Amino acid sequence: MRAGLLALALLLASGVWAGNPITQALPNGFRVITQPTTSSQVVSMTLLVNFSALDEPMEYAGLRQVLLISMLHGSQAMDGTAVRRKLAAYGGTLEGRIHQDALEFTARVPAGAMEVALRALGEIVCHPRLSDESVEAAVAQAERQLLTDPVRTVEFADRLAEVNLYANHPYMFRGQGSFYGLRNVRPTAVRWAYQTYVGPGTSVLAMVGRCTPEGVLPIARAVFGEWARRPIPPRGVWEQPLLRQSLSVLREEPVRSTCVMMAFPVSGITHEDFVTLRVIESLLAGGTGARLFRTVREQRHLAYEVSVRFPAQVACSHFALYALTNADSMEDARAAMAEELTRLQTEPVADTELKRAKAYLKGRYLLAHQYSAQYAFDLAWYELQDLGVRYDSAYPEAVERVTADDVQRAAQTYFTRYLLAVVMPLSLSPELLREDRLTAPSDGVQQK
Repeated sequence: MRAGLLALALLLASGVWAGNPITQALPNGFRVITQPTTSSQVVSMTLLVNFSALDEPMEYAGLRQVLLISMLHGSQAMDGTAVRRKLAAYGGTLEGRIHQDALEFTARVPAGAMEVALRALGEIVCHPRLSDESVEAAVAQAERQLLTDPVRTVEFADRLAEVNLYANHPYMFRGQGSFYGLRNVRPTAVRWAYQTYVGPGTSVLAMVGRCTPEGVLPIARAVFGEWARRPIPPRGVWEQPLLRQSLSVLREEPVRSTCVMMAFPVSGITHEDFVTLRVIESLLAGGTGARLFRTVREQRHLAYEVSVRFPAQVACSHFALYALTNADSMEDARAAMAEELTRLQTEPVADTELKRAKAYLKGRYLLAHQYSAQYAFDLAWYELQDLGVRYDSAYPEAVERVTADDVQRAAQTYFTRYLLAVVMPLSLSPELLREDRLTAPSDGVQQK
C-alpha cells in the first residue's frame, strides 16, 4: 500500500509536469516562475510579497492585513469588484491572503484568460489605489475579521497556544493584527508600507498550468516591467520564543469536546532541523500507521482525533501535538502523547518505521502538487525564501537523508519545555477546571 501510494505520486508527478520550472527575472528584479503542464487547461498563478510580520511594528499590528485588503479594493484605474467581475466572466477567481511571512495574491483562470488574469494582478499590485477611503474601509473589514472566532475546538486550542507561546513576538497575531494595532493604522502608514515593502525586488510570481515561459514572459514584461525598482529593506530580526519552564493554560469555550495540546517552540524553515522535524511529524501523525493514531487512539482509546500542527514559518515555529477527547480523559491523553515523545528521545526509531514515515511524507508532498494552485504557491515560496525552485526536487531527497540518529537528536533538543493548552466546553464543574487535575507539564518528556 505504501509503495503503491508513492508510485502513484511519482507517476502523477511525471505525467503532469512538463519539464522543470523556469525562473526568469525582469530588469527591475521581478521574478517570474513558469511550470508548464501537459494535462491541464487551467493556469494557477501566485504572487507573493516578502512583507513579513517580522517587519510590522507591534504597535501597528494588522498593518499588513489592512494593506492587503486595501490593494484588493482596486487600482487607480479599476475598482476591485470590477477586476474580480472581469475574471469571473471567464470563470476565474482572484483572492488575497495574509501569511506570517508574506502577502499572497492568487488568480486561477482557464488558459485562454491568462493575460486577463496577469493584468488583473498587475493592477492591484503595481497600481493600488490606497486612498484614505479605501484604507478606512480596509481597517473596518480587518476589525470584523478579528471578531470571527475559530469554530473548531482545535482552532481554539491552537490560538490559545500561539498567544501564550509567541507573547511579545509578531507571530502572535497570525498576521491579522490586534484591535489596538488596527486603531493605530492610518492611511499614511499603509502608503508608507507599500512604498517600502511592496516592489519588484521583494515579489515573486509563479505560474503553473497550460503556459510556457515563452508565452508568459512578454505579457509579464508588459504588465510588470514598468514597476519601479525600489531598495530591498532588511528583514526584521526577532528572538525565537523560549520557555524557561513548562506552562499550562486552560480555557472554557463554546465547544463540544476537550482539546489537549502540547506546543513546543522549534526552528523555522531555513534551519537544518526543519526537515527532520517534518519526518518526526510523519512518525507521530502521518496516517493510520503513525504512533499517535495507533497508541493514543486505537490501542488506548483516549481520543477520537490526534495529530500534529507544525506551520512552515521563517524565523521560528511551533510543533504542537493535540488530542480531541473528553474532560475525564484529558490527563491520560496528555500523558500518552508525552510518552510517545519520550520514546523518540530514548529509543532509536526502527528502520521499517522510519522508511514508512519518509514514504508517507514524500508521497503526500508529491500528491499535493497535483493541484496547480498548491504547486504555484510552493514554487513562489521557495524562491521568496532564497531556497530556489530546485528545492521542489531537493526536498524529497532531504527527507530521505534523515537518519534515526537525527530524529533522536532533534527530539532531545526540542521536546523539553512546552506549553500545555487545554480548551474545554463551557459550564464544566469547578472540579474539572482545576489545573492540578493535569500533571506538571514536564512529566513524561525528558528535560535537558
